[in-house]
Amino acid sequence: MSFKRRIPKRGFTNPSRRDYAVLNLLQVSRIEGRNELDEAFLFAYFRIPKHFSGIKLLAQGSATRPITIRVSKASKTAVAKVEQAGGKVEFISA
Repeated sequence: MSFKRRIPKRGFTNPSRRDYAVLNLLQVSRIEGRNELDEAFLFAYFRIPKHFSGIKLLAQGSATRPITIRVSKASKTAVAKVEQAGGKVEFISA
């Protein structure tokens, strides 16, 4: 039997997979002095590595003031918490 056939093959790696950095509302709410936050600013502020294709906003914590956040993805609960505080979440394509 050839060597190729003897070696076990496992899994599949999707070459077009997108990885998203995860940020919580707790982290985002600590940023003072800005009412609009976009992905470029968040990448620089939190020093997120370049291999991530976008940011996903999660609902841990709470939004304390009205802010506009532009991210690739967000959970429904995070969007509801931001809108409850008077802000809004805008989605951009990654």
